[in-house]
Parts: sequence; C-alpha cells; structure tokens
Amino acid sequence: MTKTFERFLRSFDDEDLARFAQERERIRPPYWRFLQVALRIESDRRGLRYEDDVLGHPPASSTEQEARRGTA
Repeated sequence: MTKTFERFLRSFDDEDLARFAQERERIRPPYWRFLQVALRIESDRRGLRYEDDVLGHPPASSTEQEARRGTA
C-alpha cells in the first residue's frame, strides 16, 4: 500500500470506513481484490471486526492453493 492510500483510509472514522467498504463491495471495482486487502489491513490495525464480514476473505492465489495441497 502506498503512504498516500494509507493516509486516505486513515482519514475515515470507523463508521465511514465501514460504509466505504460496503459501498465498494457492492460496486466491486476492477481493483476490488487490492482494496479488499487494504481495507482488511486498516480494519485489523484499528481492531475492528465487522459482524457481516463486509470485507470477506481475499481469494487464495493459485500459488497458495498449490502450497496448501502439498504432497505426501
């Protein structure tokens, strides 16, 4: 995350951050995966937990899926 984007997210109070996340989740812009991770980091930094889990869980990359699969 860039410093400018971090400052942008920190400019929101907790309620506005949740509203921003919900709006973006509904719209799902092309950069949603990046934004989802950035919002998760910011909410974790603040110690926020959303009841309806607005931010969801970022989808695992193919590399992560391969690592989880493992071999015996």
